[in-house]
Amino acid sequence: MRTATSAARRLSRLLALAITAGLASAAHAQWIDEATVHGDPRDADTIVYTYVRPADLPPLRLGAEPRLAGPTPELTPAYVPTGGDPEGDGPSDVAFTPDGSLIVISHRESRNIVVFNAATRAFVRAIDVGGAAQAVEIASDGTTAVVALVDTDEAVLVNIATGAELGRVLVGQSPGVVKINASGTRAVVGNTFDSSLSVIDIATRSELRRIPGVGFTQTISFTPESGQTGLAYSEFEFASDQIVVNADRFGDAIQFVDIETGLVNTVGVADAPAGLAITPSGTVGVVAHAGTVSQITLINPLASSVTGTIGTGVQPQGPVAIDPAGTKAVVAILNAAVLVDLVTQSVSPSISTASNSAWLTTADGLYALGVGFRGSLIRFSDGALVKDLNNFVSTSIGAVSPVGARAALVAPNFGEDLVTVSTSGAAGVLEGAVLTGPDPEFDRTRTAGITPDGSRAGVAGIVSDSLAILDDEGTIIDRAATGMRPGGVGITPDGSKAIVANLDSFFATIHTVGGATVQVPMGRRAGLALVSPDGQYAYLPVVADGDGVYRINLVTNAVEGAKLPVGNMGSVSYPYFPVSGAALSPDGATLVTCGSFDDTISIIDTASWSVVATVFVGEFPTFAAFSPDGSRIYVSCSDAASTVDTVSVVENAGAASAQIASIPVGNAPYAIDVGATRAYVLNTQTADTISVIDRASNTVVNTFSLPEQGSDLALDDAAGLLYVPSGEALTTLGGNVGFSTSSAGRMRVFDAGTGLLLDTIDTGRAPTFMAATPARSHFVLPHPAGDGATLLVPESTGCQPDLTTTAIAGTPGYGVPNGVLNNDDFFYYLAQFAAGNLGVADLTTTAIAGQPGYGVPNGILNNDDFFYFLTIFAAGC
Repeated sequence: MRTATSAARRLSRLLALAITAGLASAAHAQWIDEATVHGDPRDADTIVYTYVRPADLPPLRLGAEPRLAGPTPELTPAYVPTGGDPEGDGPSDVAFTPDGSLIVISHRESRNIVVFNAATRAFVRAIDVGGAAQAVEIASDGTTAVVALVDTDEAVLVNIATGAELGRVLVGQSPGVVKINASGTRAVVGNTFDSSLSVIDIATRSELRRIPGVGFTQTISFTPESGQTGLAYSEFEFASDQIVVNADRFGDAIQFVDIETGLVNTVGVADAPAGLAITPSGTVGVVAHAGTVSQITLINPLASSVTGTIGTGVQPQGPVAIDPAGTKAVVAILNAAVLVDLVTQSVSPSISTASNSAWLTTADGLYALGVGFRGSLIRFSDGALVKDLNNFVSTSIGAVSPVGARAALVAPNFGEDLVTVSTSGAAGVLEGAVLTGPDPEFDRTRTAGITPDGSRAGVAGIVSDSLAILDDEGTIIDRAATGMRPGGVGITPDGSKAIVANLDSFFATIHTVGGATVQVPMGRRAGLALVSPDGQYAYLPVVADGDGVYRINLVTNAVEGAKLPVGNMGSVSYPYFPVSGAALSPDGATLVTCGSFDDTISIIDTASWSVVATVFVGEFPTFAAFSPDGSRIYVSCSDAASTVDTVSVVENAGAASAQIASIPVGNAPYAIDVGATRAYVLNTQTADTISVIDRASNTVVNTFSLPEQGSDLALDDAAGLLYVPSGEALTTLGGNVGFSTSSAGRMRVFDAGTGLLLDTIDTGRAPTFMAATPARSHFVLPHPAGDGATLLVPESTGCQPDLTTTAIAGTPGYGVPNGVLNNDDFFYYLAQFAAGNLGVADLTTTAIAGQPGYGVPNGILNNDDFFYFLTIFAAGC
């Protein structure tokens, strides 16, 4: 049984990994641990941590500071972007056109708005707005969109029918909210950092006035698994064309603002007013609190007054919706909702809806729709839960059509999905879902697999549910759709098939390169895909609904045999939240899984397809690796009672398998690689180190420090080299900079014997888990922050003077090396030299052999280049 102390320690480790500077600066801030809402990490649920604070605080940084890096001569990095422009990254707001025909989504990261057909969810167009688009609203003319750019302190007006920019208006700091009055004459932008409103005349596209004294709340969400960061602000509402109402959560006040005169009437209310809903007439409003009081506050927006309070008997969470008559309100409570009769002041029993970030009133006024995972539809008249319309992906952004029974729900944290639902009561349905950007969308590249020879690799985008197949030159040769939330990727040795484990689908994805994609039915929450050395089978551990391992026959593309029950696996709190580890012996005869939550490993004989031993190891085993001969298994264990964790050594002896040693190592050990005489362990917390274990004595014989936290490691035992990818994805939110991100990454190459840092290869972006060939000649580093992957391959060893297959210009092969050095190559070079072709003929800065610059192009063509070619041609290949 996992102890409370142990679980708390793992949470503290995650927060230490994910959150650095800025936390102590917010006296009023509070953590909301979404793990209690969205499930148990033992089932590998997506976990989102949410930080709520006043919007005018200094920046909050998620990640660590980037470091510089230098080049290395052995490997050539090639970054491969796996998506395609235009992207739809970082969805931040959604709006319908007044006629309900179009849906517009603003995107903070891709700095655009994307327009969809509301009925079909078909992509219409993407419009670049030149800044981090945080909020969008459509005017009553149906074509003018006003977009708040949180990073440039601007509001931009665009025509969504043509994509043309209509105007750009400087506003206050960190504009994060925009609302347009019913007549379409005024747009009001909430400047969240300087607590003001900018009133914009839509006709003249100019700021009429700036009104101070309006407080906002900033909500930052962080998803460790994908590295996604969400940013949201509290929103004000129009009560009439002239009056705006705002709930100031940290000011414990309601602000009634006349946008034409600039007058602000601030009225104090109970603790933490966090949610606001107003009737179309503007005469009745409801404010839901999220602090220490169990009540809602009633207001008359047009009279700028508080009219009463109603006790709810349970703590509201903030989100609220009101019916058009102003007689009923649906109020969010923890993981549920209640219906409050505003006339009789009665409160319904709890309505099970799961967590919701907003409640919306449908166009017909009959229902409240929850913006969350379920998409619960509650009838105002009696508080009945009519239907759950979503159950596809957890959403936190939503809008209802102004004229029809349709709503748009958007997921910015659990994916980047647009879900449309019909809100026609009991007849309502989930209409469909698409990514918030057009194909080919490839977001948050997190996992990879590679063939033993490095000729092909597969990378998966966990947010876009997509797979890309790359060759060793970095060319994308194929794409395929995966299941929801793809996990590990396996590649058959011949490179013909890719196998993807899907965390949120009841199937595995098998894609034949250049051919069909097959869905193989099995259990959900598969996080790894291990392929047998002969390419016959794939093994997929699942961590929910009864933890176990499925075996898929890759010839028949079907599950073969039963699911084998194993120890209790799940999400483990390391960077990018991997699932509990599993490993396959070099000969493919033994499979081992880490039962992280019951401190065991399960040993499986793959031939008989049976669990032959369950071995107790150290506390919280997370990662396993076999010795080169398969005789021993090395298991990383995080002992929650100590800051010094262990590696368990297990004798692989079938039913007689047993732990033979427990070796103290660094804090939070994770990745292990094992050589003939030594094993290397990546320690990921407190002090970033590598522990070197002598296999004969089962003792740590060396510990060397890393310049920063590594994410994986790979040992080249023959060459005596240790490869450690590392990096940081830094997100700065809030403050006067609004929103910014940076990512830095590198591959560190160490001397495996001494720990001396030999080389640093700059990859530019933070990596997750590495895929490497057995010979450590080729590496793939997925980059969630960059929506792509870096290939590290050996530098070309081709013959430099081998330039062509034929000297006859214009014929096939002219200028293509053929492995043969002859007069064709010589005369081809002469022709290119005479023609001044720098791309071929510029070879060197000096013809003096051995001096700096010898053989390095310098952009100048002269005799040095000619004589250098003569030298290397004479030397041959």
